[in-house]
Formats: sequence, C-alpha cells, structure tokens
Amino acid sequence: MKKPCLLLSLLLAEPLAGPRPVAAETPPLQASVQATRSFTDPRTGITVVAGELELPSRALWVLATSGAEAGPLREVFVDAPALVWTAVEGERLGDINERRSLEKGRMDLSRLSWACRQYASDHDGIGPATLADLDPKHFAQSTNEQFRATYVLAPKVPLPERNWEVPENGVELLPLAFEVRPEIDDGKHWVAWNNGRVLREEIDPERVAKYDLKIVPRGLSREQQLSRLGETARYRLLARRQGDGNGPVSIELRDQLSGQRVQVEWMLDSLQPGDQALLRDWGRLRVGVWQRINDVCPTLALSVWLQQARGLYLAGESDDSGEGRRRPGNETTLFGVLGGRAAIRETLQLQDIAGSAESDTGGTNVPLSAITGVSVKAHDYDAMLNGQPGGRLPLVEVVPHDRFLACFPQPSAMVQFLDSGTDFLFHLSSGFTGSSLRYDLLDRYLARLGMTREFMRSLLESEALAEVALFMPDLHFIDGTDVTVVARMRDMDRVALMLRLVGMGDLSQVVARTTATGHEVFWAKRGDLLLISSRRSELESALGLAAVDGRGSLGRSAEFRYMLTQLPVRDITRGYLYFSDPFLRRLTGPEVKIGQFRRVVVRGQLEAASAGALLYQRDHGRPATDYETLVQQGYAPDVWRRYGGIRLEPDGRTVSTTYGP
Repeated sequence: MKKPCLLLSLLLAEPLAGPRPVAAETPPLQASVQATRSFTDPRTGITVVAGELELPSRALWVLATSGAEAGPLREVFVDAPALVWTAVEGERLGDINERRSLEKGRMDLSRLSWACRQYASDHDGIGPATLADLDPKHFAQSTNEQFRATYVLAPKVPLPERNWEVPENGVELLPLAFEVRPEIDDGKHWVAWNNGRVLREEIDPERVAKYDLKIVPRGLSREQQLSRLGETARYRLLARRQGDGNGPVSIELRDQLSGQRVQVEWMLDSLQPGDQALLRDWGRLRVGVWQRINDVCPTLALSVWLQQARGLYLAGESDDSGEGRRRPGNETTLFGVLGGRAAIRETLQLQDIAGSAESDTGGTNVPLSAITGVSVKAHDYDAMLNGQPGGRLPLVEVVPHDRFLACFPQPSAMVQFLDSGTDFLFHLSSGFTGSSLRYDLLDRYLARLGMTREFMRSLLESEALAEVALFMPDLHFIDGTDVTVVARMRDMDRVALMLRLVGMGDLSQVVARTTATGHEVFWAKRGDLLLISSRRSELESALGLAAVDGRGSLGRSAEFRYMLTQLPVRDITRGYLYFSDPFLRRLTGPEVKIGQFRRVVVRGQLEAASAGALLYQRDHGRPATDYETLVQQGYAPDVWRRYGGIRLEPDGRTVSTTYGP
C-alpha cells in the first residue's frame, strides 16, 4: 500500500519552500608554489617535481578537475601534513584511531606476558631476566629490535601457574613488563603485572627509578597536536613531468569539506635539484590511489603495478599492498583436483613463481616416463560386462581413450547453449577459480576454431549434422586447452556448401588454416565424418583411430561400453559428458600437471609483461620499443623469461618465443 503522507510531504516540499536564494560563488583564493625541486630517475628517466605552498588548514585539498594533468605535469598529487589529517578526520574518528594505536601496546604486552608464563613453567615459576632469554621459536618478537626498544622486562618476576594466586599464597603482586615508548605523550604507559593483567597507568617516578626505565613517548596526543595547528599549513604538490614547458602552470584545487577553491600558479623555470626521496614520495601517493582502486575492483594490471612499484618508485620499501593476503581460488575444490590446479599449487608451489629468481642451471632432467602417476587399480570392466558387448556409440570410436568427451546426439539442441550467452561446458571452469567471473570462453574457443556463433548456429539448425562430439585432453579451459570436434554428416552436400562459404574445399587431406586470432586450426573429412581441431596431433590421433576401425578408442573400451549399459543414450538425451578412468588418471598425472604448470607460468609471464608495458607507456607517454627496455628499466623482471624468451610486438602484444602468443 502506498504511503500518502510521505507522498504529500514530497509534493509540498517545493511549494512551501518558496524561491531559493542563490548564493554568490566565492571567488577562488590565489596561491603560488615555492621552493620547487626536480629529480630525474637515472634508471627509468621519470622526472618528478615537487613544491610547497601555504593553504588554509583544516581542509582536504584535492585537484578540482579529474585527470590530474596540468600542462607538462601528469598525475599531480596534493600531499597534506599529518597534522592536517588529524584535524579533519573528526573528533570521534580521531579518538577511535588514537585508542586503536594505544591498544597495540596492550596486545603486545599480553602476548609477552603469556610467553613469560610459559618460560616460568620450565624454570621453577620464575620469569626471564631479559627478552633475550625467551626462545624465538615460541616468541619471535624477542629478537625484534623495535619490540625490544619499546618494552622492557622486570627481571626474574615470580609467575605462578594460576593468576588468581597473586597476591595470595605468598606471591607478591609485581610488575612484569613496561612500555617505554608509549604512543602518545599523556603521562601514561602500559604495565603488565604478574597476575596476568595489563593496565595503562600513570608513569610512576619511583618505579622508573627502581627499574632504571627511560621512557620516551613516540608522539603527542591528538589534543596536543591540534593545539599546534595554525590557520594555514604547508602543503606539497608533487607531479610527474612529461614534455617541455617552463611557463607558469595553472592548477585549481578544491576543499572537499567546504567547496572553497584555490587557483595555484606553478613556475617550472627555476628548479632546485632534488633527490630520490621526491620519487619515493610521489610514488607512495600514486600507489595509494592504485591500492584503493584495486581494493574495490582488483585487476591483474593493477596487481602487477603494485608489485613493480616497490622497485620502480619506492626504493625497496616493505610490501604493505595486501598482495600477500589469501586470494580467491586458493581453496581446494573438486574441480580443482580434477583439473589439476590443486596438485600444481601443492607440488609445484605455483604461488611462489613471481618471487622465485633462482637459475635453472645445474638441475637434473627427469624424463616424464620415470615419474609415477596414479597407481590405484581400476575396475575390471571386462569382467563386469560378463561376455556381453555392452553399449555402443560409433562416433566415440574416433575419440582417444584418455580424453574428456562431450557428445551431443541431437546437434540442434546445442543451439540453446549458443543463445544462453554462457557456455554450458565451460561452466566447469568456474570451479577451478572459485569465482563467478565471465571469461566468454565459448566465443574464445569458437574463435580458436575459426568459427563464429552465427556460423555454428546455421550449421546446427540446418540439420545437416546427425551427431556431434567434442573431446579435450584436459579441463583447463580458462588457462587454455585444445578442442577437437567430430561430427557425423547427415547431408554431406549441404555441409560441403557451407564449408565453401568459409573457404574450405577439399578436405581429403588435413588442411591447416590461420584464424583471425593468429592460431592454426586443422580440418579433415573421412567418409561421413567431419573433424576440426585446434591441434594437428589431436586431429591425427582421431584419424588414426578411424583408420583402424576404432581399436583402442574410448568408444571401444570395456569401461565405456559397460557404462552405456548403466546410463544409455536415449531419445531425450541432449548431452552426454564422460570422464573416463584413463582421462582422470592422465589429468592428475605428471605429464598434464607439468604441462599445465608450464602453460600457467608462461601465461602469467606474458600477462605480467603486458601490464609492465602498459605502465611504461603511462610513465613515458610512448610505448616501449622492445622487451629489453622493460627489463632494463625495471618494468619487467628478467626472471619472467626463465621458461622461454618474451618478445614485445609493435602493437604492444607480448609473445612467448617458445610457445607463441
């Protein structure tokens, strides 16, 4: 039911309000940048300029226009003093942040207290004399210099097994540890007691003298900081300089809180020399923007940029980008096991590829035949048939016995999969990553075979095909696999006519064609069979089975014939998917796992190299001429070529010299 009272209030709001006065727009303030410095990185050639200007404090100044460009300047950032952030974050949020920073001391001392109690249990109830007495295996922070400078132990304090025995049973209540570098200078610090409690107390001069403590606060409280903030503050502008031009650059800033604007003039003709810190400060602001975008919408390019930024701009600062957090898709799933990804992650440590820079030299080559695969004994399907012939699908008698099979007894039923916009078979791939990303795999593999949805639709709807089967050597659809199509023709003349429309004539021999994506696709005909494959060896395997009347094929295997007796193909069957025992053994065996490992490694190298090439173009305003340039300037680590060379094409594509595009 509608709410008339709410509707009435909405309708009457404007008439009752009357005409609204329009406030005159406040003219922008004027400011100029002073003390401009410039630094050009000798490795990358990036030039960063930075200057200072006086602006009203208690404001969040940002560029008034999007794009962060002004004349020869690119990616202009406003760097506010820390005191300004303290002023504008709000009283409640400021108090929360202050309490959060103070809470770290309590947590650290609680962990230290527990470690001391464990130590005392092995030393007659007496705690350690110093932090160095604690075993780093049980308390790793005992060797951390920053931790040791922040907290001090009271030596050999009695620590009973039960906290409630203090101060009873002859055990005196004593301090166990002290915080000597408190976060703020408010006259308090954290103290851990031997009864397990950790309290923030007033600094006791007698206790300081007794334990010879030197207490040096890290900073001021929020109130103390704000008392030092004047009406204006010294801000910095940092930007990447690209191109020539020494004239004044005009930049408009806007306060996000009040809407006040400032027109800034920046002269670039008299620059003082700067140092590496300019590049690092500008890079930190740039990386902060990337990280915020990547937190909301993660992309491969941004992930690579965040990793490369540490070497390019941040002079080896520690990684706090969050890339080490658990990524989606690292969970072990059924399809992860069937697809081999789980085995790859565990046995080949796929996650550590990016950080592995060791050389391959000196290793031992082990033939694949020497690596044992799955050794579990299969069912005796011949005995289970008990002398009976079992079921039969003639089309499957050209499919190798260790391939995944997808058979469609009624090809016209496949049209609905084309209409759905998502591919039926390739939905299996989402199980590999644990995500619901759309990879448009059907279109990708149709293009891999040199086809389009329209061509497939017309071929299926023509009823010129009696049945269709697809087979694949693995299920690595997302990473890339080979697909072979076998179709039995009902109307060979109509099929021949449609093939001529796409440039296919005599197919008595294997015919290779290059697709628009740069891949080769192979076509052949044998009798009433039409065969199309993305790999010649897969097509020749099918042709070889056809030449020997299917001996050794999946269709002739006892396993498949027996399974057809349990789950036969009927008139209502639209699709028949089959994971044979040899296929599953092969899928989880060393040949496929190592092959997939190599594909994933090379694909990751190419994608990361492409991201590095994009970042180079963004930094320099022009594309890199070759891959060596990316390596030399730090946009692509040389280790990415460990499993094969990488070539940078003029159009920006990266190509593996070993495996192709």
